[in-house]
Amino acid sequence: MEVHHHSHSSRKKWTHYLWEFIMLFLAVFCGFLAEYQLEHKIEKDKERQYIQSMIQDLAVDTLAIDKVIEENMFQIRGKDSFILLLDKTSWTKDEVRQLYDLHWKYIGYASVVPFAKRTINQLMNSGGLRTIRNKAASDSITLYAAESQFIENILQTSIIKFSDEALSNSAAIFDNRFIRFLPNLARERATVAEEPFLLTQDREKIKQFAFMLEQDKDGIIGFTIALKRQRAFAKMLIELLKEEYHLK
Repeated sequence: MEVHHHSHSSRKKWTHYLWEFIMLFLAVFCGFLAEYQLEHKIEKDKERQYIQSMIQDLAVDTLAIDKVIEENMFQIRGKDSFILLLDKTSWTKDEVRQLYDLHWKYIGYASVVPFAKRTINQLMNSGGLRTIRNKAASDSITLYAAESQFIENILQTSIIKFSDEALSNSAAIFDNRFIRFLPNLARERATVAEEPFLLTQDREKIKQFAFMLEQDKDGIIGFTIALKRQRAFAKMLIELLKEEYHLK
C-alpha cells in the first residue's frame, strides 16, 4: 500500500503579516491625506472666489452710493429752498412759477441704493460664510451686510414714506396741470398757456405741506449721512479683503 506524503508549505513569519498591515495602513492613510488635501484646496479656492466676488460687489455698491449721495444733495438743497419760499405769506406771479418749478424738481423723488447682494446672499443662505476662515474678514462682511439691510429696510423705507406724504400734502395746493409729465417716456413737463396759480393760500394747508417737506428733507439728510458711513465701510472692507487675501 502506497502512502502519500503531503507536502507542507512553509508558514509565513509574523513579521510578514505585520509588513502587509503596515503597507495597507499606509496606502489607506495616504489616500485619506490626498482626499483631505484635495478638499482643503477646493475649500480654499472657493473662499478666494467668494472674496473676489465680494470685492466686486463692494465696488458696485460704492458707485451706487456715490450716485445716490449726489442725487440726495441736489434734493436737500432744493427742498430747503422750497421750504423757505413757502414760509412767505404771499407770492408774486414769478414766485408762484418758481414754486411750481420747485415742486417739479423736488417733490415725489426718493433715490435708493440697489445694494449688490449677490455674494452676501450666497454666503448667508448656503452656509458659505463658514468657508471664510479669516475672522476679521468674516466679521466685517457680516457687519456690512447688517448695515446694508438696516439702510434698505429702515432708512430707505422711511424716506419713501416721507416723500409720498409730502407729495400727498401738496395736492391741495398745486394744480396738477402745471406739473404734468408728457406721455412720451422722456420725463418732459407739459407746457400750459395759462399762468400757474395756487389752488389755495390757506396758511394751515401750506404749513402742513411745508412741515412734511421738512420731514422729507431731514429724512434724506439722515439717510445721506448713513450712506457716507457705508461708503467708507465699503472702501475699508475692500482694502481689508485685498490685504488679508493678498489680492491686487
